[in-house]
Amino acid sequence: MKEPICELAREQLTQKEEWRRHASGCPDCRELLVVTEWVTALAASTAITRELPTAGYLFFKARIQEKLSAADRAVLPLQAMIVAAGILLAATIIALLLGGETRVGSIMIDAIRLLLLYAGMIVLGALIVTAVCVVTGYLGNLINTPHRRSGNN
Repeated sequence: MKEPICELAREQLTQKEEWRRHASGCPDCRELLVVTEWVTALAASTAITRELPTAGYLFFKARIQEKLSAADRAVLPLQAMIVAAGILLAATIIALLLGGETRVGSIMIDAIRLLLLYAGMIVLGALIVTAVCVVTGYLGNLINTPHRRSGNN
């Protein structure tokens, strides 16, 4: 856009009615009026129609996200150690099973056979413990829920 020649076009008078009457006859001001009306219409058509969340809500949400990501980062070394321990355990078991003639190898083979023999009972016990924990948690929530609803902290 070229530099306006008209002094009124250089000033910020686009909202005044006198300037609008002047713009109908002045080419510099008319061009500025067209651009101003176009930008105003564009701004009105692209305006956000919904309410934006408050700054406090966004800050609260960011703090929760920060804590969750910190917890995820804290668990990574533990997960790496679990994988490493599993690999070492598998390698040790394989090494002992392949060298079955040794005393430790034969003890390992007997221990694995014993575990396999009682595997069904071990799984059943784990399921019973899980069920007891779920029922206890559910009952604990039922007991604590009325206090939360009726109380006006």
